[in-house]
Amino acid sequence: MASGANTLSNSERSELKGYAHTIKSNWEKVIAEAVFKYAGEVYEDIAKINKLLANNADVKKSYGKYVKHWGEMKGFALALQMGGKDLGATAVTLNRLAEFGPVLLGDTQVKSLDSLCYAPIR
Repeated sequence: MASGANTLSNSERSELKGYAHTIKSNWEKVIAEAVFKYAGEVYEDIAKINKLLANNADVKKSYGKYVKHWGEMKGFALALQMGGKDLGATAVTLNRLAEFGPVLLGDTQVKSLDSLCYAPIR
């Protein structure tokens, strides 16, 4: 701070803005890495479930892990999109790949949401 003042000087403010930019950029990278990590987990979970199904084995535990990993992936993907940067076509592709929910046993998946389900509470 400038001597005796309660405000930042222009140079101090610029320095802090630089730090904030670095922090934001690094957080975006951390969140993107988390999306990538959980996408890999989802892929591995699906492969394991398919193998279990082919052997008529119980998939309950593996399916639970798959749904958890899908939720983590989707959550981090949404966080990445809310970070203030317009991801453009990348966000569209990411949302199309993840959809609204994990693929359910029986090869079904939620494809859209009815906007009437989200009427405001009065």
